[in-house]
Amino acid sequence: MSFTIVLKFSRDWCIEPFFEIFNLVEFNRKDCNLVIINNTTFNKITAGLMMYISSHCNKFKSVKFYQSNSFVHDRYTGDNFYKVPIPFHTWTAYYSFQLQKLINKLVEDDIHIQLEDDTLIHLDTIPKLLKLMERENCVCATSPVPHRQKGFDIVGHNAYDKLTFDDKGFLLARSNYPVYRSGIRECDATGYCNLAFRKKPFEEAIKYLENLAFRIIGSGSDIYFTNHMKKNGLKILCDFSIWGEHLFVEDNVIKKNTLENCKPWDWKWNKDRSHYDLKFIEVKA
Repeated sequence: MSFTIVLKFSRDWCIEPFFEIFNLVEFNRKDCNLVIINNTTFNKITAGLMMYISSHCNKFKSVKFYQSNSFVHDRYTGDNFYKVPIPFHTWTAYYSFQLQKLINKLVEDDIHIQLEDDTLIHLDTIPKLLKLMERENCVCATSPVPHRQKGFDIVGHNAYDKLTFDDKGFLLARSNYPVYRSGIRECDATGYCNLAFRKKPFEEAIKYLENLAFRIIGSGSDIYFTNHMKKNGLKILCDFSIWGEHLFVEDNVIKKNTLENCKPWDWKWNKDRSHYDLKFIEVKA
């Protein structure tokens, strides 16, 4: 069965560790159409990607490179919040969704897998995501990863088990599955990292999100995007046997987050302060 893997890059320092792991993952490359996207204006990222993948091109059914020339915004500066088109709250979220629209145009297979540059995947991630997609009514499958930000002693692992919306569809609260979960679990929504999609529900979710009448605040488009599939009676599954790891840079040295200190977490919308309150949850052995 033909399928597509989409590799999304916006950081040059992630290229080497990402491909060190990706090249070790065992899956049928002859059935795989590989799409590699440099989601920035930086040509050196494209050059780096071509260098790392050039010796492996003949292993895949096809390989395509694409440079989106999207502008990279600092997540925490005022410019990231200035005159952003509805329904998005930040330019970061806006461009993240534009990337999903681009992927929809580039992918022809019924099933595609999205991987991000700052996440090292478990070696069984690709075959297990494809296996999950064989299940009845499964239109999205994901693997857990810890939160990417240094200093956050929480789990942000792509699997949301409880979501609360108001009558207009605005997200009021969410919670993650706790870190000690195991097996395969159904989710209400996921992030945009380490996951597989089926083409028709993916296209329908794009149309849904473009027509939201309110501004998404405190969250990217991913939760609304994937939860739309769930609301249509379709399954989103997470396999807790294939944990990935996020990368971050400290003092110009690449370090990996670890799971030992992760905790479950959730947050709720605070109407008075117009922001989300994080709530940390201690887990007793």
